[in-house]
Amino acid sequence: MKPGGRTAFFTIYVPNDVPRPARRRALGAAPKYGWARTSHTQLMRSAGFVDIDETDYTEQYHETLGGWRDHSAERSAELVELWGCQLFTERQADRRAAIEAVEAGWQRRILISATCPQLRRSR
Repeated sequence: MKPGGRTAFFTIYVPNDVPRPARRRALGAAPKYGWARTSHTQLMRSAGFVDIDETDYTEQYHETLGGWRDHSAERSAELVELWGCQLFTERQADRRAAIEAVEAGWQRRILISATCPQLRRSR
């Protein structure tokens, strides 16, 4: 990334203050990608980024999960034909688990944006 360039990404994470038993459930209900104990803001800072901003989109994520669950239920016959009953049932259960995790405060969705610092001129 060139100096002064911006980056942004959405991520879903489990806050550090979630109790251990709930944390396991929250992680099980989350998208399957890497998790770190360090916050994304701290990771971006350690990578040298500046002007790091975090915007919460948990409410919108909750609405999206509900939409996926409801629309999939409406189209269940077609989706069962396409995916098979077992996969359809698993995906709906995953959506319900994610909704429950968001409602309990165990998952958040945030937008992280940051700037690559300007190069310092050497003397």
